[in-house]
Amino acid sequence: MRKIIWLLAAIAILSLPSISMAATIFTWTDSSSDVPGTEYTLTITGTGPYSANLTANTVNQPGWYIDWIQIKFDQGNLSDLYSLISPSASWYIADKVNDPAVNVIQVGEAIPTDAFSALYVSGILASSSVDVTQGILLDGSSYSWAFDFAIQGGGTLSMTPSLKVGYYDGVKTMEGYYFTQMSQEFAIPEPITILLLGSGLIGPAALGRKFKK
Repeated sequence: MRKIIWLLAAIAILSLPSISMAATIFTWTDSSSDVPGTEYTLTITGTGPYSANLTANTVNQPGWYIDWIQIKFDQGNLSDLYSLISPSASWYIADKVNDPAVNVIQVGEAIPTDAFSALYVSGILASSSVDVTQGILLDGSSYSWAFDFAIQGGGTLSMTPSLKVGYYDGVKTMEGYYFTQMSQEFAIPEPITILLLGSGLIGPAALGRKFKK
């Protein structure tokens, strides 16, 4: 009788629906700016709209800040960003869909550019009181940005996304700051599938041990 009860319990557990979530993870290590070494990890889930989490494991470069980040999710189509959760309240979203150009304190380039979408702090807007210290300090800590996005025009997530990062040094010069930029494209990653079975994995193992007694 006991074995019949355990068998019925096993059938009930195995019949529970499993949850499968595919995540694509991209990583960059800054090798193109004057303050290299910060590692960036971009994790994307969903099939459109997408959810994204960008993490920066910063190097220790006293005085330098990350003040804007640009990502190209599709090599030809524009992306619409929304629902930003950022390290501080000073961060905002800019994309070609809603913000054709945001004028920042950088000679020769506004953000976002081309099919890039951007995250930025208000302190680097050319029309505001410049304060690069609103950004993320390169102090050896880790910081994360979470947001959702959709690709316009029926586009799909690129397997070779591009990442740009604007770094500013608050040390006073004639212009009030130093600037350098990372601009890199990632190689094709390996998509990672996370399969969540819940108690469906635990139950059979426990039952197996029970029957061996």
